[in-house]
Amino acid sequence: MSGEASGTKPLTPDEEDARADRKTFLWFAGLTVAMLVVGVLSAGTEASRGSPVDPGKMLLWDSTSILVIFALMPAVAQVVSRGMPGVHSWSRIAAVHLLGVVAFSVVHILGMVLLRKLLSPLVFGEPYVFTDNLPREFVYEFRKDALTYFILVMFLILGRELAQKKRALEEAKASAAPRMLTYRSGGRTIMLAAGDVLWAKAEGNYAELHTRSGTYFVRTTLKAVAEDLEGAGAEAVRVHRSYLAVPREVRQAAPTGNGDLRLTMSDGAEVPVSRRYRGGLSLG
Repeated sequence: MSGEASGTKPLTPDEEDARADRKTFLWFAGLTVAMLVVGVLSAGTEASRGSPVDPGKMLLWDSTSILVIFALMPAVAQVVSRGMPGVHSWSRIAAVHLLGVVAFSVVHILGMVLLRKLLSPLVFGEPYVFTDNLPREFVYEFRKDALTYFILVMFLILGRELAQKKRALEEAKASAAPRMLTYRSGGRTIMLAAGDVLWAKAEGNYAELHTRSGTYFVRTTLKAVAEDLEGAGAEAVRVHRSYLAVPREVRQAAPTGNGDLRLTMSDGAEVPVSRRYRGGLSLG
């Protein structure tokens, strides 16, 4: 819900992006740490098979690299803000991210090498030697850094886009006219007048809403539909585990012979009423 509707100060676009970025960082960090764990465990298995790979050193080298990447995440988010698809021109986006990936790689390499030089003597009792051929090693590291940088950029862009779509849906619900219901149906948002709903049926992960204008499959539950209708001033009654009905739309109620009822609705449809829910139905 927008800040104005909820009674709190609305967030600025930058603040909204920052909030989305924090969630993205958590997803990216979780994926990165999971890859680190798998890599170290795999190195341990390879070591048991006679491989010269040292799992302990691999853990330290990869951990220092990841720590620097995590420290650089806020800076990458700032770069994305200055070169965002749909906001800036593609020439600007290309220039911004070309500079961004080079700066990212240089700082990442310097940072992880410094950490390794500080930690290696303490952990392994020996100095850390980065390379005897700096150009070759920079190209080697830059290839990996470029891939990491652009994966992080894509995560940030996707996270912001999803957050914007979520806000748009919440604002649509908040600004909808009174007695209107807003739902997601497939890839679109639909708004229905509460007074047009006749009855509804649970259908897997969806609710099948039958209205005066047609039938809609919406991603919600019958319980939520009933609450929405009541909130909009329209009475709705749960008549079955999988059905709810609007009492004013009932045209006939006939017993089935086993204690249940069958309702005939205003659109001609028949809706079952189970004994468990029969007591809550009042047809006047």
